[in-house]
Amino acid sequence: MKKNLLILVMLLPLVTFSGCSKNDEEKLKLDKSEISLYYEETEKITANKSDLQWSSENEFIAEVDNEGLVIGGHVGETYITARSEWGEARCKVEIKAKYNLFDDLIIEFGKSRAYIKSQEKRVLISDDEKELIYKLSSSSSDHVVYFFGTSGLEASTVIIKLPNPLTENITNYLLERFQFIDSNDEKTYFSFNKNSIYIGYSVYADGVSIKYTKYTGR
Repeated sequence: MKKNLLILVMLLPLVTFSGCSKNDEEKLKLDKSEISLYYEETEKITANKSDLQWSSENEFIAEVDNEGLVIGGHVGETYITARSEWGEARCKVEIKAKYNLFDDLIIEFGKSRAYIKSQEKRVLISDDEKELIYKLSSSSSDHVVYFFGTSGLEASTVIIKLPNPLTENITNYLLERFQFIDSNDEKTYFSFNKNSIYIGYSVYADGVSIKYTKYTGR
């Protein structure tokens, strides 16, 4: 009896270990836990199982097709999830900015002048009730202008004088961050955050402007 009990005790860890290994093998796993892409770049994620359902947590940032091919959308981070009868697994996706022309503007519409001044790190060159004007950069003659109304911040604008090498990549800068909507002879339109923010890009004889406003319809 004691001999049989001893054998049973010795075999128990082997049975437990074998059971854990089998369960681990059955879990859904991806070949990558995170990937980095630029706008419109692609990368394939593969799994150890088939018959998967793929989805993106934020399709504005990255999309994924039925085969696990990830398509870079706009700058930011999101997760791609694969699901099957074996469970689910996620891969973190970062869409990187290739065109960092200037620091992003504050586009929290409705915020007060005091709030914008507390958050904006550029050099302030003009301050009145209706607008705050900053230098775009320390060595630049270009400007960032914040416009205010009775309800707080109403528009944020970048004004760049020509000629300026920055303008060569402004379209790329906008495309990798915002969703293109339409264009005409005067402006090119983009949107952000499910169309809640509207961006108008205009080219003039002596410069260009990028104006961010809360979307209320064109």
